[in-house]
Amino acid sequence: MNLALFVYECQLCGTFFGVDEHMEDQAIVKCPVCESDDLEDAGSLAGMIQEAEQTGERKCRVCGCTDLQGCPEGCWWVEEDLCSSCEGTESHEELLGRENSA
Repeated sequence: MNLALFVYECQLCGTFFGVDEHMEDQAIVKCPVCESDDLEDAGSLAGMIQEAEQTGERKCRVCGCTDLQGCPEGCWWVEEDLCSSCEGTESHEELLGRENSA
């Protein structure tokens, strides 16, 4: 099962975050950090991963974060292609499930 994740950038605080494609109303999305609704569509997670692959930039195999665009809560590399935020998680679906149960 492939899951699309829409990525947004908050124009107020600069946070990048993702929203599951199955969210009913993308228009009600707010920044999880500052709750602003001034967001810019940053594309899809798949697009971000593809861009990183084309440029040779290091990226996380689970969430797609890179050296230049890390996780909103901050992260570091625990493996060549795995960030600390995703440690112990092996897929996008598992990551979303972990976040939804918190």
